[in-house]
Amino acid sequence: MLFVDSGPFGRCPSLHPVTWVDNWPIAGVDGKGVVRYKKPNVGKKYPIIDLPASDEFNDKTLGMQWGWNHNPDSTKWSLKRRPGFLSLETTRVVSKLPEAPNMLTQRIFANYDQTIPTIGTARLEVKNMKDGDVAGLAVFQDPYAFIAVKQNKGSKFLIMVNNGKAIDSLAMNNSSVYLRTIASNNTKKATFEFSFDNKTFTPLGNELSMRFNLTIFTGNKFCLFNYATYETGGHVDFDWFRIQLSMKNNYSTELNLP
Repeated sequence: MLFVDSGPFGRCPSLHPVTWVDNWPIAGVDGKGVVRYKKPNVGKKYPIIDLPASDEFNDKTLGMQWGWNHNPDSTKWSLKRRPGFLSLETTRVVSKLPEAPNMLTQRIFANYDQTIPTIGTARLEVKNMKDGDVAGLAVFQDPYAFIAVKQNKGSKFLIMVNNGKAIDSLAMNNSSVYLRTIASNNTKKATFEFSFDNKTFTPLGNELSMRFNLTIFTGNKFCLFNYATYETGGHVDFDWFRIQLSMKNNYSTELNLP
């Protein structure tokens, strides 16, 4: 099992055949790495199982694809507060996303066809936010960017932030919103969109130029978050987070990893 550099999505695990030459293991074929290789006969056929990616938050535990960016405060997130939702409550006052506790992340999958982008979409309910709260969907590395809802003086705004700089803002009156990011390991770009009906999506802000920067070490990640800049106690509910690997038919093709 090797790690293979693959661009801003980071290093991907690759299972290679091994032969023995003069009592030394030689990976690959004729000393060269392979992208595809016929799996060995292990005496039994097993069904193809996709790695977990999308999550409806209907289970009692988070899917194995998720990881916390910091040590989580287990009293401030819940799958039980509102069954079928991931509830994220603010924990402490911070100034920017990299400091945010309880930031839930997962590595971004790429298709063998690198021209196909990876799309992550989340449905977010925001009626229980407090002033200064910022909650949304990010592509996180160094640099990072996100699309989010921010509450200020009782009003809510859709915002797009690129590496700590506010790029765009739009007033919203809805209590729920669909947030989407489209990330390409091929172009090294990620864009951000929003919708109120999960059908028509509108771009917001500018492109994130993704990097695989060793200050973060792992590759770019999708990230769900809710952090406070004024006071704690607000919370949001994520209904679901879904991964897609096609931009056809309004991004309707679900993830099907090879």
